[in-house]
Amino acid sequence: MTHPADRTAVAWRAAIESGDAAAATACLAPDVQVISPLTAEFRFSGLAQVGDMLAAAYEVIKDIRVHTEVGTGDTRALFFYASVAGQPLEEAQLLRFDEAGR
Repeated sequence: MTHPADRTAVAWRAAIESGDAAAATACLAPDVQVISPLTAEFRFSGLAQVGDMLAAAYEVIKDIRVHTEVGTGDTRALFFYASVAGQPLEEAQLLRFDEAGR
């Protein structure tokens, strides 16, 4: 038996690895919230704000390659390598899905 989030997790990974903000946004629930990795003071709420943030991020974050994916059910974590202006970076994303898998 698969969890509703399984398909979304696959689509999310494909979207971020291709830098496709529209495809990434399509994976999200309407009430999505993204908390900045720098400080919890910065939050992006709803599809419009998060979609704009993703589009801006993918303009500078390049060559995203997921190297580890862990979790099951409604909680997953993705770890990936990427680059910004030629400088390598590693990032982690914690994904929490609703009952519909978004």
